[in-house]
Amino acid sequence: MILVLDHNPEWAKIFEREASKIRTALGYEAKGEFGIPGRRYFRLDDATGLRTHQVHSFEIGSHNVIRHLAFRDYMRAHPDIAAEYGELKQCLARENPHEMAAYIDGKDFFVKEHERRALHWASSDTNKIILKKMYRILNVIEYPEGLEKAIAYIHNKWGRANNLNYYSDAIKHSTDKASGLPRFYLMVDDDNEIVGCFALVTNDFISRHDLYPWLACVYVESLHRGKRLSELMFEHAKTEAATAGYKEVFLTTDHDNFYEKFGWARMEDGYSPDGQVSKIYRITVSLS
Repeated sequence: MILVLDHNPEWAKIFEREASKIRTALGYEAKGEFGIPGRRYFRLDDATGLRTHQVHSFEIGSHNVIRHLAFRDYMRAHPDIAAEYGELKQCLARENPHEMAAYIDGKDFFVKEHERRALHWASSDTNKIILKKMYRILNVIEYPEGLEKAIAYIHNKWGRANNLNYYSDAIKHSTDKASGLPRFYLMVDDDNEIVGCFALVTNDFISRHDLYPWLACVYVESLHRGKRLSELMFEHAKTEAATAGYKEVFLTTDHDNFYEKFGWARMEDGYSPDGQVSKIYRITVSLS
């Protein structure tokens, strides 16, 4: 039976859990090219026979990689079109609950037309550069270009002219041990260029000192936005906090209707040092 589900923020965590299994090929059925030359296709079914995960592997530089990533990023950058695609799949699933061929044929024109548009969109100089980037998250202690550059970046995004020493001292005491705070992180691309940052700290200039750790210093460079990189940061922070033995993570923000998309829940307000009301969010974390 074909089921099309609404996006679930938990899928990122589920993906990370399954990705570790893929590396050792546990439980995945290898299907070879499976109709697409140059592909290596793997799939995983649950105990009832329902397919839960699929892996498509291509050689680096393959046109199939380029078109898939272009289509993905185009959809992320055009949520109205992504919503239209979701509605089409829901409709086709209702009309063809047991006919995979009919389901695929029904969305073929839409996919091909928007893939064409996506490749054109991605061919612009800026999007071409961003499309090819791969990202990873590092503790500042691990950053290959040095701690001082990491400090300068985070201070530039969040500090003021008169508090470099404050940020420097805090970041220099970042831990990379299994437990403990603070923990400062950088997101970098495959050229080790910094594209964002975040931290887990004991307090983020908020009156609720009884709560911790706090997700703080979240920033993504404008050229790299629209790719859900903040979600990768949130998931990494949750995993790190759970590994360190915490059950919840908190954050304070001025944003409205953003963190809710990723599973954060609003709780009672707190106060900033200048007495202003500040919204507080929380999220439960675990290693399971």
